[in-house]
Amino acid sequence: MSLLNKWLEYIKKRNFNKWVKKKRNYISTITDYKSTKGTIVLYQDKEYLFCRTDTPKSLALGSIPTDMCLAFEDDKSRNFKNPANKWLKEFFIYSIHLINSDKLKMCETNTIGITVFKKEQPKQANIRFHPPIQGPGQDIFYDDYEKCVVAEGLLKKYLDIPTEVFELLHNDIKYLRNERKKL
Repeated sequence: MSLLNKWLEYIKKRNFNKWVKKKRNYISTITDYKSTKGTIVLYQDKEYLFCRTDTPKSLALGSIPTDMCLAFEDDKSRNFKNPANKWLKEFFIYSIHLINSDKLKMCETNTIGITVFKKEQPKQANIRFHPPIQGPGQDIFYDDYEKCVVAEGLLKKYLDIPTEVFELLHNDIKYLRNERKKL
C-alpha cells in the first residue's frame, strides 16, 4: 500500500471515528434497551445480558456499544443508509453484552454481535460473531466464538460466558427456523 493510500485510509478512519463519537447514543440505558419493543431478553445475570433484536430500533439500541453501522440512523451527508431492515430480512440478530452492575448506560457495556442466517446456508458458517469494533466499509466476523474473542483481543471475561447462553442461542435458532417453516 502506498504512503498516499495509507494516509487516505487514516483520514477516512479518523473521520469515521469522529462521526461515530458524535452520533453514538450516550443517553440510552440498559433498561431502555430491554424495554424496547423487539428486544427479547434470553439470558441475564449481573455480568451478562444476551438478547435477540427483532426491530431496527432494538437493533440500534443493542449496537450502541459498538462501532457497527447498525447503531446509527441514516445520514445523507455521509451517504450512509443503515442496512438494519435488510439485515433483519436475512438474519436473526443477537448480542452478548458485558454489563457492570454500577454502569447503567448502553454505551458503557461491551458487546459481541451475533448474526444467524434465517435460512440455513449450505457450505458456509450460519452463525457469525462480530467484534465490537468495525472499520468503515468493513464487516468483521468470525464463525468461531472463541477465535473472535482471542483474535480481536477482547476482554477475557467473554470466554467465561455461561454455557447456558450458547444453549439458549441454538434452541432459539431452532425454534425460530421451525416457526418460519410453518408460515
